[in-house]
Amino acid sequence: MWYSLLISASKHPFLSIGILFSFAVLFLFFSKNSIKCRLVGFSFIVLLFTMSSVFHFRWDSFAIHFSDIDSSNIKSQKILFIGDSITSEGTRPRGYITKLESILPIKSKIICSKGATSLEILRLLDFNSTPYIPDLVIAQSGINDLIEGQTEKETLDSQDNLLNKIRSKYANADVIFLPIHPFFKGEKFISSTLASSEISFPNCWKNATSFQQNYLMTDGIHLNARGHSHLANAIAKEFQNLYNL
Repeated sequence: MWYSLLISASKHPFLSIGILFSFAVLFLFFSKNSIKCRLVGFSFIVLLFTMSSVFHFRWDSFAIHFSDIDSSNIKSQKILFIGDSITSEGTRPRGYITKLESILPIKSKIICSKGATSLEILRLLDFNSTPYIPDLVIAQSGINDLIEGQTEKETLDSQDNLLNKIRSKYANADVIFLPIHPFFKGEKFISSTLASSEISFPNCWKNATSFQQNYLMTDGIHLNARGHSHLANAIAKEFQNLYNL
């Protein structure tokens, strides 16, 4: 329940801050020299500044709301997110899936497994029997393939097999397959050149080194809060192109 509350707060940072501010003002205004009410009011002020700092510095929750995405003419869509730990972390308060849910009229379901290769993700799909018919599938894989020592050709073939499975299982859905972002394998920096004609979603970075410096966590693999915002914004623009009426 607490984690769900944090997710909701990160989706609506301005509303969350506004509620805390309102409570602080009310308690201070109606305190009538009551020390207890003043203490409660000041507690809300402390919580207000704490949450504002978390929203801004830890989760980057405000930035996505200043994007140029206009969802007013977009009909609600059902999205299935498929992937490995990048997709899994997308559901956290700072994650790109959470941020997409905060600005787009979407309903989402997630199928993912941390550390999974493209083949393992494909098997997850095979065993998934949940009746869910998405309008859009957003898939992500390949990093763990390369980390485990597969060549780019082998990784590309595995991604194509996964893509074929997705299209077979969800024949009426649009598909966005995210490219492999730059990452570190040990001390080696990998900026994949995979460029399947089937994986048409453009890179959300212009310079791999800049991406590594600004959007990766210290582990060199996963996205930091800004990285999730960057990816969410890129997906939202593609979403807008697909479904803007």
